Amino acid sequence: MEIVTGKAGVPHVSSSDDGRRIAGEVGTGSYVLQTGGKLAPSLVDANTVRIATGDMIVQGRHIGVTSPEDVKVASGSQGKKRMDYICVHYTRDVSGSSPTLVETVEWKVLQGTPGSSAAAPSVPKGSILDGDADVTVPICSVTFDGLTTGQPKLLIPKLTPLADLGDSVSPVFVDCGITNLPTTVRMVGNIVVVTVSGTLKSAVGAWGMLTLSNAVPMTRDRHNSLLISQDTTDPRILLSVTGTHLFIESKGASIPQGSWMFGQLVYLCV
Repeated sequence: MEIVTGKAGVPHVSSSDDGRRIAGEVGTGSYVLQTGGKLAPSLVDANTVRIATGDMIVQGRHIGVTSPEDVKVASGSQGKKRMDYICVHYTRDVSGSSPTLVETVEWKVLQGTPGSSAAAPSVPKGSILDGDADVTVPICSVTFDGLTTGQPKLLIPKLTPLADLGDSVSPVFVDCGITNLPTTVRMVGNIVVVTVSGTLKSAVGAWGMLTLSNAVPMTRDRHNSLLISQDTTDPRILLSVTGTHLFIESKGASIPQGSWMFGQLVYLCV
């Protein structure tokens, strides 16, 4: 057992200590931080990919790009397709009887095999967190179709800052302009909660439909929930949403104006 963030009398906090802590806090994979140009890759010419400024966490190690950096890729082949990976190549000096244990990172291109499809190149196994001294981690890909070089794409996700993450789980009221039935619409992340409670301002005929709003958060699928109405015992009154369309639908019984209604619908928005 060792106290890492404590005075030990001798230098004892290592990069592996920090790496384990960072990986435990943000994840053991690789991520782009929301700084600088967010490492956005762009094509300078057919043989040059430019990596924008930014920061990344690679298996617990913080790596910064303080100015744009260019990475060279080989030309494509006539009539063939190919995919290359632009990688972070991590090394730790473990050579000789007295290794320095110095850690370095540089860009490395793993070139795919030209063929009828752009197959991803194989990546050597290795993990910084497992103590490996030579590790290659793909950061972005670039494809080739004949002699044409495609736009490079990031392979690692952008990490959401804690401030934004806190906002994403805070309930937000959504004003959908609903007037014909007291209704509240709230979002928590991509979860939408619709609550109706009050008297109906417009009647709904048997097998009819009454639109409440066309401005609720978007959904790809249709979602339904039962409504309780004081003026009918018919169990087929639905509160439904499809696209941005929130409505009441009667499956048999008419609902007169002034009926008190209660119900709740929960769905995932796009």
